[in-house]
Amino acid sequence: MTSSKQLPFPEVEVTSSTLAAVSAEVGKELGNGKSESPSLSLFRDKEFAAAIIAGAQSVLADLIREAQEYLDDEEVGAACVRTPDSSAGDAYSVFLRTTIMLAFTSSKEVPLADDKLNRTPFTIYGASDDNKAAMESAGLRNFAPDAVLGFHNDGAFADNRVYLPALVGLQNIVLNYRRPGRFYWIPFSLWTEGISLADSLRDHSTRISTTPIAHREGGGGEVVVDRQAVIETPIIWRGNATYPTVFLNGEPLADSEKVFRDIQKSLARNQRRYYTAQSPTRLTLIRNDRGVHARDVLQEPMASGSTASRMLLRTISASGIAVPGVVTAS
Repeated sequence: MTSSKQLPFPEVEVTSSTLAAVSAEVGKELGNGKSESPSLSLFRDKEFAAAIIAGAQSVLADLIREAQEYLDDEEVGAACVRTPDSSAGDAYSVFLRTTIMLAFTSSKEVPLADDKLNRTPFTIYGASDDNKAAMESAGLRNFAPDAVLGFHNDGAFADNRVYLPALVGLQNIVLNYRRPGRFYWIPFSLWTEGISLADSLRDHSTRISTTPIAHREGGGGEVVVDRQAVIETPIIWRGNATYPTVFLNGEPLADSEKVFRDIQKSLARNQRRYYTAQSPTRLTLIRNDRGVHARDVLQEPMASGSTASRMLLRTISASGIAVPGVVTAS
């Protein structure tokens, strides 16, 4: 995936001094009867989470506003938050990066959806050689690092409806690959074939088996599938938006395979896209309701057996664009 028309993600930078100021705010909360060796499970405490996020947001306010401007821009819809690379993998650094992710993705206007099993405002996805088979059997082969992950968007359930979360945050906390590759983003405004496809497929309905909602306690242990469903929906629609929207989450049923893949191929042909490196020092923010994303295959692993090759934290908004159609099975 190389092209002169690829654009780097707009970035905001958390400097070492800013990171130290965030760390000081985190330290205040951890000193209030909390563990000195912080665990991500502390974010289950809603009062603690709100306090620590508010403290971080007070330090990061200018950077959050800058990132939000990029996210609100229909021609962009994405931003990358760079953090210093020192001690990127230790427990405190992971806690600090998680706090920063929550500070950039959480707001009173658009709260985050909780992980139902872990009761945290984020979900942890862990991958290793040993759990690859378990992930695939649970329908999570796209989360395997060596899987080819084409352009798609993230979906979520709200009661018995499916929606596209408005904002998605992605933070690699472990990435044991020599060649992790890039992450790609196409806002619908840059999709050159989008409007013509929306016109030609206006009344075309598809049936899609959604990606399972799956959890791993603390990022490890047995894979637990919470929910999977089949949704019958238009493959592409305009609604009230200026640009067409698609639902590309999961796997199409046999009668919908061709049109689903045709849409993916159209997006793959689209030369204009944004890119950023996949790295623990980069928090990726995308307007999931305004575009699609993909990533390179992760290559040359430096871990084997039960050692984590990748651990990814993801946040999603509790609201977004409702996907038209009906859930026909679950």
